[in-house]
Amino acid sequence: MELIYETANSDTQVGGQKPSSLTDLPIDILVYLLDNFLHLEEWRKDKLNWDEPWGVHAATEGLQTIQNLRQVCRLFHDLVSPLLCRRLRIHLDPQSLDQARGILRNRAIASGVRGVRVAIPYRPKELALNLSSFVDVRLKQLAEPYHEIMSILDTRWMNGDPDDTQDEESFPRERKNYHDILFSWRPRETSTEDAADSGAFVYKTHKIEPAVRDEYKQILLQGHEIFRERYEAQQKLIETGLFVETIADLIRQIPNTVSLSLVDRFPPKSYRERKDISLLVNKEELLPFLTSPFNWSDLWTMPDPPQLIPARILTELPIAIHKSGRSLRHLHLGCIPVEHGFEQLDPGTDGFSWSQLREACQQLEVFDLKGPQMNLLPFRPESIPLPSRQFLVEFFGAILSSNKLQDVNLGLLCLGVNNGRDNDREWCPLGAIFRNISWPNIRKVRVSDIGFSQDELDQFCSGLGFGLEKLSLGSFQLRSGSWVDAIDMLHERVAVRHATPGFWCYFSGMIGGEFGGGKKTVDITRALMMGYIQDERTSRALTLQLLRIIVQEHLTK
Repeated sequence: MELIYETANSDTQVGGQKPSSLTDLPIDILVYLLDNFLHLEEWRKDKLNWDEPWGVHAATEGLQTIQNLRQVCRLFHDLVSPLLCRRLRIHLDPQSLDQARGILRNRAIASGVRGVRVAIPYRPKELALNLSSFVDVRLKQLAEPYHEIMSILDTRWMNGDPDDTQDEESFPRERKNYHDILFSWRPRETSTEDAADSGAFVYKTHKIEPAVRDEYKQILLQGHEIFRERYEAQQKLIETGLFVETIADLIRQIPNTVSLSLVDRFPPKSYRERKDISLLVNKEELLPFLTSPFNWSDLWTMPDPPQLIPARILTELPIAIHKSGRSLRHLHLGCIPVEHGFEQLDPGTDGFSWSQLREACQQLEVFDLKGPQMNLLPFRPESIPLPSRQFLVEFFGAILSSNKLQDVNLGLLCLGVNNGRDNDREWCPLGAIFRNISWPNIRKVRVSDIGFSQDELDQFCSGLGFGLEKLSLGSFQLRSGSWVDAIDMLHERVAVRHATPGFWCYFSGMIGGEFGGGKKTVDITRALMMGYIQDERTSRALTLQLLRIIVQEHLTK
């Protein structure tokens, strides 16, 4: 039964009498007050903010408060229920799907859901079916908190910290536990050379009690078995299409969902990222650590990177949502293939097509590529090979093909060339993703770290509408041709609204063409704003004048 409440009006206030209790307040005011216990900042106009709020503790307390209020009376129960689950989180896991179904059976709670975040960290086959490889990877992860301890204690000892007594007392225990684990899981490593492979120095004379060794072995075998079982469950969900079909069906049941987020992790961050010292103190922490899935960036550093099977979901889920009858309006991606697995984006391997992905994205208004791995540039001495780049071109080209886009955030730092020398970095040549864009409704654009040909750059600039409120372009590399036409078009679009309150633009890091390449980059923001005080209409002559000024400033740096 659907509950309907009227908002406050003059008929609800008899003779101007003030409410005598909280429950006498108008419904809309009550809802506003209750909503203040949560994160009002999670919504920014029409866009759900998927960043983890920095007031996590306050948010937890606020949620507990409204959970308690829900039990006060029927009125509060009905008002609070839609506030309990603004963002529904689902893991690549059968139990998580079951829990999501259970949550959405409550229509009042379902009515308050505004976004679905799908986490797809992975348990790769290469580790699930190979105990030796599994041990190698987990020992390298355990070495990080061990070295963290060593670093902290060394620093405190050198600084003569008088408050490090407790750490000094616990350090031998943590060191011994780490070596016990190492000798239990890798008993052959009894020499300095062998131990170095695991990332830690181990004395030949280290002794371990048989009972302790057997206990650690049992934890390892149990952890690997659970890891294998959960790998098989993940694989089944992906290969049968059950995962994307179930989520699409769940989204169909949520009346107000406008936002979808796909990430490769959920907070709290993984043990590897937190360098969790508790792993070396509490044995109970080891089993959850061993059975946990891997963030995609964790897989980059493996000697033989495994297949990135869950990348299929990035393509298949939007298509499945569209086929269910829902329109995808806000898409956030916190993960993409970076080192390998680009071919997994191809929907053609599963009976779908790129045209279906384009069709699924035609109602898209907001696209946000943002996540921890997007800010990491792995070692890559050469550009991503053309066949792999083509998958990226098709994927991003389909997403960006919507002419209803209003807000685009696209930073491709993670796909650039990195040979270890800052001056020789090169951005991934993916300008073709803008080949067919037409964004007449665009208001906010943030694009960075990308290489263009002149035609691609001109197509990008010409596809921008004239209603821009915020424009940020950074680290553009023109691989061939001239900047003249592009600057002309950018100047036209900036000129339209430059005097509007709240307007903001930023251009930096432009290289190639007239700006040259290599060590110097160019900030063209000030130059593009020149001439506006005279309210002159943009002309090619002014564009050439601006370009000469910019180039001259660049050469004199």
